[in-house]
Amino acid sequence: MHIYRFLTILSVSISSVALFSHSAMAAPDIKFLSVESQLSNNILSITADAEVGLAKDPTEALQSGVPLFFDLHIEILRNRKYIWDRDLFKTKYTYSLQRHTLSKKYVLKNLITDTQQVHSSIAKALESLGQIRKLAVIDIEELTDRKNLVIAIQLELKISALPAPMMPLAYVSPQWHISSRKYKSKLDL
Repeated sequence: MHIYRFLTILSVSISSVALFSHSAMAAPDIKFLSVESQLSNNILSITADAEVGLAKDPTEALQSGVPLFFDLHIEILRNRKYIWDRDLFKTKYTYSLQRHTLSKKYVLKNLITDTQQVHSSIAKALESLGQIRKLAVIDIEELTDRKNLVIAIQLELKISALPAPMMPLAYVSPQWHISSRKYKSKLDL
């Protein structure tokens, strides 16, 4: 009986803290400004620009040497009029952002293509994270019917990749819930 009372009090306390924190300060987010698709040699690629912002806690963690991971989700959907869109293809690119201890530079790395960029400040690294250039998505031969297609992208901070001691607080703190809305754009192939 005592354990149930304890769990109830704990869940109410966590909920109250989460609601208060969320209303007291909104976390910076990610906002896509533009998304374009290109077709070259039957390969569909995308170019996108986004504004990426970090709140105080993730910024301090990054400056202290904790790497941050971001997932770029890309989907190709069939746009349907009366029911939800149908998923035809999904992929994910993961980026890591960390501060190099000796040089004090910020390293942004695409973990799929194994390419990296080095920046002198967090602002420049986040700007670079938001600049997606000619990122290969799919060979269009895999898409048999190319009518009514939509490409959707979303970029989000991956809380589950944080060190284990940081995860519980990150899950309840709005400062760590950094994500864009799903940006959809029509595909003309």
